[in-house]
Amino acid sequence: MTDVRRLLCGLLTGLVVMAGPAGCTSRPAGSGPTTAPAAPTVSMTDLATRSGGWPAGAGALQTATDVLERSCMKAAGFAFPARPAARLPVPEDESAAIGLTKRRTQGYGLAVRNDTDAREPVDQSYEALSTAGKKRYQDADVGTGAPHTTVRLYGRATASVPTEGCVAESRARLAGDVKTWARLTYIPEQLDERLTQEAARDPRYLRALDNWRSCMTAHGLPYASPTAAVTALRERYTKEGVTERLRRYEINVAVTDGSCATRNHLPATLLRARRSHVTQLPPTDLALLATLDHSNRIAVARAGTVLEGEG
Repeated sequence: MTDVRRLLCGLLTGLVVMAGPAGCTSRPAGSGPTTAPAAPTVSMTDLATRSGGWPAGAGALQTATDVLERSCMKAAGFAFPARPAARLPVPEDESAAIGLTKRRTQGYGLAVRNDTDAREPVDQSYEALSTAGKKRYQDADVGTGAPHTTVRLYGRATASVPTEGCVAESRARLAGDVKTWARLTYIPEQLDERLTQEAARDPRYLRALDNWRSCMTAHGLPYASPTAAVTALRERYTKEGVTERLRRYEINVAVTDGSCATRNHLPATLLRARRSHVTQLPPTDLALLATLDHSNRIAVARAGTVLEGEG
């Protein structure tokens, strides 16, 4: 039974991240580069910026873990419908990144009520169980007593991940072990946040942002940046509440912002700057990134094998 479960387990979200400011880094477990390469490869750059070929691979990993989860939980006596295949946003698709069509009806979405009652298939299955059934479900999913281990991420950030049950076994099935899974899942996001901060000071992006400001000012909306516009609107909603007048204003700001961003290629310029700044990461970060890339390519290949078996 142990061998079967090791082969047939999957992912259930629930990892807790405790972030800290970036400082020193740690190297993921597993084989791969231990020193910084002379220059980052294309796949390393894709991973650090979650662009290029990364979304397709990450989507395959998510879908494969769902397949394994359903198989594992079915073997334990629990069945639930499959989730739709994961399709992550593609940063190079500037039109999709801006989303003008949605902005015309929802603005930035600040006043749109989130449907907290919407549940995934696994949640529906879980809620239908008896108290004893829920206990058996949890034991199968994350192990009896939900044992966890702490994983060091980037800088002083850490994550707590399950070490037993379908969750742990599925992640180890694809990533090699649960610690590598956590690092592959969260460190690229941390690196991307750092790169985005640095790219926001890049001269190319600053020129595009100046042009965006001129465009916004010409429409009577003198905001310093898209982030500043969203922040200002949130503050107004806090003070004034949700009114039809403020909602119309939000939509106007969001659509104008999106149109100006499209005209000046703000997202594309930021993405190019983010990717170029990967070469400027310190050697310790490049060594970390090289090891992550090595592990990620192995995990994606394993996911492909899982998905081929489903076809």
